Amino acid sequence: MKKLLIGLMSLLLTQAVYAGCSANGCTSKIARIYLTGETNKTVRIIPESNPAGVVDCSLAGDRYLTLYQDHALFDEIYATLLAAKIADKEVQMRIINGSSGCHILYVVMD
Repeated sequence: MKKLLIGLMSLLLTQAVYAGCSANGCTSKIARIYLTGETNKTVRIIPESNPAGVVDCSLAGDRYLTLYQDHALFDEIYATLLAAKIADKEVQMRIINGSSGCHILYVVMD
């Protein structure tokens, strides 16, 4: 019983450590998904954790991470982002450092 309790506590602490934004992206629930066809047919994402001033890229509209339709895994990444939003789960969104619009490179959902 003690081992189980220690294991559960470690798992909770591990989750808390990874939540939030860093220079390389965000591990967060998704606050908003915004679809636009203005330029390059983009999907813009606002993580619940505020990426402003933390991520190493220029946010689109000062608050969005961006997934472009010409990304090789656009359909798969978009489906994962939608699943995370619907399930109210955290997703790790890795950005391309230095990109204008904070381009999403890949996502991970546990």
